[in-house]
Amino acid sequence: MKKATVNWVINALCILFFVLCAWVSLWVISRFLLPTNTLAVVFLPFACRLGLIITTRRTYWAAIYLAEWLALAILFQYLPSQDWLRLGLLSVLSWPICHVLTAYAHRHHWPFLLLASVAGLGQSATIVSLGATLSSDNMLLLLAPLTAMLIVLPCCYLLTFYLFSKPWGMVSARIAHTPILFHWRDGLICSAAFIFNLLIQTQLPPSLDRFAPFCLAIPIILFALKYGWQGAFLATLFNSLALVVAHTDASATATVATVELLLSLAVQTMTGIGLGLAVQRQRDLTTGIQQQLRKNQYLSRQLISTEEKIRRDIARELHDDVGQNITAIKTHANIIKRLDNDHAYAPYVQVIEDMSMNIYQSTKTLLAQLRPTVLDDVSFDDAVSQLAHDMGFAVQGIDIKLSITHHHPVSDTVRVTLYRICQEALNNIHKHANARHVAVVISLGHTSALQVTDDGCGFTPKDTVNGFGLKGIRERVVAMGGDCDIQSNQNGTSLTLSLPHIP
Repeated sequence: MKKATVNWVINALCILFFVLCAWVSLWVISRFLLPTNTLAVVFLPFACRLGLIITTRRTYWAAIYLAEWLALAILFQYLPSQDWLRLGLLSVLSWPICHVLTAYAHRHHWPFLLLASVAGLGQSATIVSLGATLSSDNMLLLLAPLTAMLIVLPCCYLLTFYLFSKPWGMVSARIAHTPILFHWRDGLICSAAFIFNLLIQTQLPPSLDRFAPFCLAIPIILFALKYGWQGAFLATLFNSLALVVAHTDASATATVATVELLLSLAVQTMTGIGLGLAVQRQRDLTTGIQQQLRKNQYLSRQLISTEEKIRRDIARELHDDVGQNITAIKTHANIIKRLDNDHAYAPYVQVIEDMSMNIYQSTKTLLAQLRPTVLDDVSFDDAVSQLAHDMGFAVQGIDIKLSITHHHPVSDTVRVTLYRICQEALNNIHKHANARHVAVVISLGHTSALQVTDDGCGFTPKDTVNGFGLKGIRERVVAMGGDCDIQSNQNGTSLTLSLPHIP
């Protein structure tokens, strides 16, 4: 035999033994809760088989169904009066239903639970239509499989997802040095919720029985908000156990009590999973938006870095080419002036010199707009100090204090951005603030910060509607992934911003 065939036989036998034991155990539990053997079969055992079928590859379906038929045969030996043949027929008819539905399963939360709901409704309808002679109460015959499927199918999905879909790490000697992280708060919350549910179901006075369903909704809401639909389903399991404990006081043959139990289990399970799915969906959308925002910020920072690089290259080319050409033009003009003994060309030479100086000044202004060339000549501290000096604050009697600290080297993009923002802020103070004291605090590091404060007259939001200075500062900082805060009143203005590290 081939190795693949041997592995399939071993896996199939293991599945057969596991499903057989689980099926019989669940039948015993179902029989304790429900009044007849038939209802016990279509309750937890059929739901467990359906959940395993949906979450298992088709190559092992035969082992699962064979285990169920063996269990029905075992029950027939001990309870021959029951119509086990009709139950076996219902089991066989579920095969084509599952075969069609699982073709559309994608193992994600929404598609899987929708598939489980359709499969559950389909099997419940089949049981009711073909099994009317199995029970005298069609209401129980419909509620029993539907309620069980609402509870069992998500359990099968969670077990399959966390045990077989998630990657498992290799066990090695390194595991001995890996600390075990036990989230004791989560365990405490789950224990408290379970105790809370038990107390509600067993200790509330009869006058507050109608208040119990509202109390059971509290853990579902809290778990849904914290853990998503998985947490909501966990809370519904706690509620189900509490409802079962409270139901054991009633007579096992009380049909009304059984219907109430099944309805309570079904409604609170659907409510919990629905609420959890809504919360999970909203959380996934928020996570997606945050990831997209981080991508956009990364692209913005890359664009800004590229922009600064292009500016630097253009400024270098202009400085080298235009500067050399202007120097050559002036040199040739001086040569013509010296060779012109009659001074016939003197006016034209002077025009050439004046135009070359105008081009030089225009180019110098353009270079300053493209890139602060002072940053290429001196250090950042000296460049900011020279900027404050060129503004003429000392001439106007304005006291300006500079504080620059270096914690970690920063990129050229960060330095240029901080210099330009500082230049724009000081220029606004020089023109409009009428301040007497100005303070500039700059911190360079993994997160660079700039704070510019003055005691001037301040401004109102209407004053900045038609301007692009402060608006441009805020937009540039946000595009780089930083934070910007501008506060102003009649006692002065404060500009505070922070920039992340940009390579």
